[in-house]
Amino acid sequence: MQITVYLDLVFLINFVANVIVLVITCRLLKQDIKLIRIMLGAGLGAVIILPFVIRPRMFLGVKGMMLSMGTGLGTVFVALGKRGLIKKWCLSTTIMVLMGGVINFVKYKLPNTYMGIYTLLALLFLSGTAVFVLTDWTFKRKRILNNVCSVVICHNGKNISEKMYLDTGNLLWDPLFNKPTILLSEEVVKKILPEEEMLFVKEYMINKDFNPFNPLLLKTQRNVCFHEIAYESVGKSSGKLLCFLLDEIVLADSGKRLIKQPVAVANALLFHKKEYKGLLFFDDM
Repeated sequence: MQITVYLDLVFLINFVANVIVLVITCRLLKQDIKLIRIMLGAGLGAVIILPFVIRPRMFLGVKGMMLSMGTGLGTVFVALGKRGLIKKWCLSTTIMVLMGGVINFVKYKLPNTYMGIYTLLALLFLSGTAVFVLTDWTFKRKRILNNVCSVVICHNGKNISEKMYLDTGNLLWDPLFNKPTILLSEEVVKKILPEEEMLFVKEYMINKDFNPFNPLLLKTQRNVCFHEIAYESVGKSSGKLLCFLLDEIVLADSGKRLIKQPVAVANALLFHKKEYKGLLFFDDM
């Protein structure tokens, strides 16, 4: 049986697949997308693969494996540069394999195994989108887990264990004590403050009105020192947060101790369905 191979279609399909894979790799690695380099790299990879189509035996054995690896490395080198080349090649190869798995799964589910060029191109884009969403979620999840720290909060004779997120974007600063500030969920604050202090916190969270004379009525105001600090955030230009001093916070991993640490109280909804209940500042933690 004679099989007709159209090299122009083979080139087109490989070129489009290479472009999608390289763009996804750039996005996942937070690298600037340089379209010209990606097009050149994708074109190089699509051209080099043509001899393999004409002579499939070139794929066999150690030699074929080395040629395939060299083709992939060359494509990635031209498109994304030499820095972290092996890492980029491994990631792009994984993405290509995952896309192939998605396409094969769809082909298996279809009653007709034949696919035209437009259907195949559409599947390339759809599989690329699916793989990007999956890998991007995985990368974000990994970054979050890597930055989650176990801490022990010591205050007013109570010790509780919680998890906090090491947030490089937490730039809260307490000008009264000249220290960076931790953001802590109202849910956690409730566990460590006495009832009288917690009533004051709840009233502030509802009314957002800080009367400087009210804290003076608290017996513990000299130690906790309730006050307000200003903040700025994305989506809301500015605002104020209730702040007080915790006796001590101990980071379980490093053993670092934060004595008389300013803590700002945040609405519990900010940490809804998250495994951490506070935001640490990035200061050699």
